[in-house]
Amino acid sequence: MVHPDGNLTYNFPTTTVPQPGDPPRNKSPAFNNDDDDDLNQFCIPLLVSVSQVIKGLNLKLSDKGQSTVDHYCMTRDLEERLAIHFALTVSNNDLLQRLTKPENWTLSEDLKKNVSIFVKAFLLSPKVTSYRGNSADLILTTMRDANVSGIPSESDLVPTKELLSTIGSALTTFWNTMKTKIKASTIEKHKLTNVADLAHDLISNTCIPLTLQLLVRLAWLHFYIKRFIDQNKADTWAEVDKALEKIRKRAQTEEELSEFFTNYYTEDKKKYGDPATTKHEIMKPRNIPSWIKTIDNHVKNVQSNVVAEGRTKRKQPDE
Repeated sequence: MVHPDGNLTYNFPTTTVPQPGDPPRNKSPAFNNDDDDDLNQFCIPLLVSVSQVIKGLNLKLSDKGQSTVDHYCMTRDLEERLAIHFALTVSNNDLLQRLTKPENWTLSEDLKKNVSIFVKAFLLSPKVTSYRGNSADLILTTMRDANVSGIPSESDLVPTKELLSTIGSALTTFWNTMKTKIKASTIEKHKLTNVADLAHDLISNTCIPLTLQLLVRLAWLHFYIKRFIDQNKADTWAEVDKALEKIRKRAQTEEELSEFFTNYYTEDKKKYGDPATTKHEIMKPRNIPSWIKTIDNHVKNVQSNVVAEGRTKRKQPDE
């Protein structure tokens, strides 16, 4: 009950303290059904009142957490309350384990190399719909689907966060590398002027195949990145994404979209040179490895930061 002065009070039932010479009790009060019923009746009004006190503490519990508190305080059965305690203890232990970096997990050098390769293949994919966005998360998903060794479990939050940070850093590095080299390749008589030479340089020291689709996409980037740099745009990749979004909206079919990019490739060959005149071998579509196809499937799901002309979403952690 609540005392007139506002304090929570309760009249506790009296208990008999064992005295010397009293006969031994046959059952522990905790497991005596009659005593347990008395205890339940005693606890219920107190726990209901405590529930109100907890709500008044402004603990900022989630809806789920508050529901758990309410359920606990309304539970009449002592054993059920103990079960709730046990379940929550196990749940907290599981969470602590997920928040603790496993002792046997390290970001190996091989995994770092694979991160670099997948980041490059991701951004160079001819299927990419946006160069900025939630790329880091999708790259990690792609690496899992490709069965890359050393990837931590999704439930291991700390190593996963560390790996995502590494992917984000690799993305930033390769964004800058792509922009710098594509800009340089538009300079007359530069060694990377031919789009095949540019592609070969970007995928050097990796197992990423040189494909016709890659050359076509780079030819389009040839034009747009030079254009936006010449216009002194603050965020070149954001401008590229806006242009790409407009193109995809205008194209009625995949065939129209392919034809659009191919036209840029045709003009690029006239201006910067035909890839056929270089020594670089172009891989045929039937020989493209499965892991590249996995990347192409995921890269189409990048959610662009560009939401409207002149506006962008808040940047993601990997930017």
